[in-house]
Amino acid sequence: MIMKIAIIGSRNYTNKTQIKNFMFRLKMEYKDMEIVSGGAKDGADKYAKKFALEFGLDYSEFPPQHESHNQHCILEAYNYGKPYNVGYYHKRNKDLVNYSDKVVAFIKDDIITNGTKSALEYCKKINKKFVILSWGWYLYIHIYKENMKEDKLTSVKVIDELYKKFREKSIVDDFTLQKLVNRSLDLFVYDEEFAKKVLDYKELEKSGSKY
Repeated sequence: MIMKIAIIGSRNYTNKTQIKNFMFRLKMEYKDMEIVSGGAKDGADKYAKKFALEFGLDYSEFPPQHESHNQHCILEAYNYGKPYNVGYYHKRNKDLVNYSDKVVAFIKDDIITNGTKSALEYCKKINKKFVILSWGWYLYIHIYKENMKEDKLTSVKVIDELYKKFREKSIVDDFTLQKLVNRSLDLFVYDEEFAKKVLDYKELEKSGSKY
């Protein structure tokens, strides 16, 4: 069965190396895969198309219907070439999300633009799996307690490169950060061998890190 992965993001996203490396990893992990994009001429969509074709991957796209039809479009030609309507962007986002198995959003400077936000909100609405790839130093964690009216929020400093690699791997392994944190905490508290291994772990010091 072909895994359909949508790559979306801001039109001003310029770090093509991150998208290239991510897609190369996907190619290594999935035997049958199709890359899906919104067909924008710039940003994340542009690089999704570029590297999908360079890597010889199946590629499909969902341009808004006021644009021209092309060979990569999933919808038939009669759906395109219509008068401009901003609503076609929202319809495009829904069509793209519905068609894909997973959605990956590349964002710049932790800013989610309107189009990307629209697609991710629809992912939440229909319970479609998605991940946001944005490289930052701080990880914000909601601390949930059943009897609390409001969640607490705390933050921990994380190593940028490690966090980036985790986010890339999480979409491949279908493993969330929430699962990683909760399972690691549980093991640290209740598994003495695991706790000792963590306490004695010195590998991060090689990079001068104090983590």
